[in-house]
Amino acid sequence: MCLPPAGSVPAAARSHECAAVRDHVLVEQPPTPAAADNFRQDEIICLLGQSALLRFTENLEGYRELLKLAHDRDRNRRRPRSLDEVGRDLRAEPRRAVEKAISAVPDDLLQSLEAAARDELPSPEGKRHPYSYEQLVVGAMLQIGKSKYEEVVQPLVAACNGDQRALAYGLAFLRWKHKVHADQLAKAVIPIAVSGFESFFAELLRTWYLLHRQRFTESEKKVEQGKLLAYATKDDQVRFVIDEQVAEVLRQSPQDWQNRLRSDGLDMNIQGLGGDWHEFCAVLARRNVLIHNDDRVDEKYLERTPWIQPPPDVGTPLATDETYASKSFAALQTKAEALTVAVLTQLIPHSEDLGSLVVNLSYDALRQERWQDVVTMTSTLLDAQPPDHQFHEVRINRWMAKKKLHDDVSDEMAAWTPPADNSRVTLGLVALRGQTDETLIALRKCEQEGEDVRRLAEWPVLVDLERGDHRILQELLRDRRLPPAPPPRGRRKKSH
Repeated sequence: MCLPPAGSVPAAARSHECAAVRDHVLVEQPPTPAAADNFRQDEIICLLGQSALLRFTENLEGYRELLKLAHDRDRNRRRPRSLDEVGRDLRAEPRRAVEKAISAVPDDLLQSLEAAARDELPSPEGKRHPYSYEQLVVGAMLQIGKSKYEEVVQPLVAACNGDQRALAYGLAFLRWKHKVHADQLAKAVIPIAVSGFESFFAELLRTWYLLHRQRFTESEKKVEQGKLLAYATKDDQVRFVIDEQVAEVLRQSPQDWQNRLRSDGLDMNIQGLGGDWHEFCAVLARRNVLIHNDDRVDEKYLERTPWIQPPPDVGTPLATDETYASKSFAALQTKAEALTVAVLTQLIPHSEDLGSLVVNLSYDALRQERWQDVVTMTSTLLDAQPPDHQFHEVRINRWMAKKKLHDDVSDEMAAWTPPADNSRVTLGLVALRGQTDETLIALRKCEQEGEDVRRLAEWPVLVDLERGDHRILQELLRDRRLPPAPPPRGRRKKSH
């Protein structure tokens, strides 16, 4: 099958809803004259990518909030009436002794016990999946005399007096005492977050394939004739073929994405785009073991994480808790932001809307002190620009991040001739150089020209400067018309 040639993207798509815009894009229409209230093609493309990223990041923020609520509930919840069948069988005195001993140990005891179990317990001959999680922890308790965690767990072992029923009850009490609900929620949410990332990435890829569908010829993409005839219109057939392309990419491992997409003309260094590549790949691999293997290592996980040395034994439980979930969300979001910038730069490299998106993303990354991610995102855009480009704020944010990484940017700054009539650029440069007096003068000029001082107060280069010089902060507070802080009141001396 040969797909129809690419048509122009209509400029009459008026709805800001991403789904509606996408439907208009996919329907081939003759080009219409540009109007003041119409979208340009690059605006539509940027809107598609930005909307996909926004939905994904908003979902991640919701997952973070859910984990926080679960954590707070775990911390404040009351003790249940019964913990475990074994615990109910114990007499009251041993049970109280076990509970008292557990209450005195540090909060990281559960992780320490699991680590001790991996170090101390031997594996049976010819088997790599010897113990359940509970057996690992109880075994670590029994062998604690030989473990480096003796001082931590010895009171618990003494309270149990070697009784395995008491140890089992102690384990149940320990798991209740820790963040059980938050950790269980983390195990449930991580697969959803990974699926959300894949949905986001699929939207980016659909946009790319749609605008480059002329690449797909009969020799490149075979489609079953019966499936193709099931679609009534040519646009539906295009949708089907593009969805097949996207699904084919996502079925592969992340290590294979770059070669696969490069063959389709989307040439970008996925591995080098923001964040830790191995951590990102491990999150995607963790999703499969969470769903299919009860959060235990399997052969497929080992195949997808070959850099982990020495490799864990098959059957080893993975520590998936709320802490790991937070790191996973950060890895997914960092990669999603970098991919959005990279794909849109390939599609609309000189778009002002894309420049505004990169400014906002670099703002957030600078606030979070993700210096290398800022350099990666801004360099992706700036490397595709001519020397006289207008993305000045992106350039300044990039220099700030490079300075934080102890890179010398003095030559770059000296070689650049900034626009003489742009007070905002002047403000960013003098703030970046740490020139406080010049920054105050530039700030006042920006205010006279109608700049929103509240917006300027959020610029990371100014925030960074005001940390070392309170005059900047006072100026910004005055401009925002906030009442000054009342002077501290001294305590009156008591009269004797």
